[in-house]
Amino acid sequence: MSAHDTDPVSDQRRILESIEMPEPAQSVIACPSCGFEGQMTVWTALSDALTPGAVERLIEGTLFDYTCPTCGEQVFSAYPCLYNDREHKAMVRLTYADQIAEAADAIDGVDDGEFKRLGDALGYRIRLTHQPDTLREKAVIFRDGLDDRVMEYLKAGLVAAYAEDGSLSGDEVAYYWGLDDRDDMIVAFFDEGRSTDQAHISREAYDEAEEVLEAGGYLEEEPYVVDADWAADILDELTVF
Repeated sequence: MSAHDTDPVSDQRRILESIEMPEPAQSVIACPSCGFEGQMTVWTALSDALTPGAVERLIEGTLFDYTCPTCGEQVFSAYPCLYNDREHKAMVRLTYADQIAEAADAIDGVDDGEFKRLGDALGYRIRLTHQPDTLREKAVIFRDGLDDRVMEYLKAGLVAAYAEDGSLSGDEVAYYWGLDDRDDMIVAFFDEGRSTDQAHISREAYDEAEEVLEAGGYLEEEPYVVDADWAADILDELTVF
């Protein structure tokens, strides 16, 4: 092995060691109902290997929940954090909406670009989002061994088709929800936080969508932000041609 060759195992270890995996911190949170100042457990970094309990809460949708011990008021309090799926080589950072570009620059600048280079070489996917629900969705997508780019494309197609035939009002948001007992993919639709409908996508449909994106060159790059807008642009391009 030459000095310029890399050892995948060593490279992956270097990536993982460069990610801070702290113990959970305690943050003071004031109850909006009674004013009591309690302690909320805060995870600034989560890993399927090192913090499985916190990851389970993320996927269940309860990671950012806090219950006031005095009056029982339930509070949702999201905060920036990093999710690392070691098994499927994926990282998702939740940050503030106005800090997405800054977060991308920070990733590119770690170790003068070495972190990003090694990540690309090993097939690591790095995503950024400012939405807690999207962080949860990405965690489920990667847990199930799927490509979030393909899933966003499929969701965009479903939303467009359902809106055209009147099945959706146009205000719904689609989220990947997991696999059913037939191993089909579940997409759930929500309107103002309320579940309105579900769709099931077969593995064959997923594979066909992946082939379409691959043929169009859309899977050659790993953008930091893969969301509904990203997929809608691709859907528009493919519709034109």
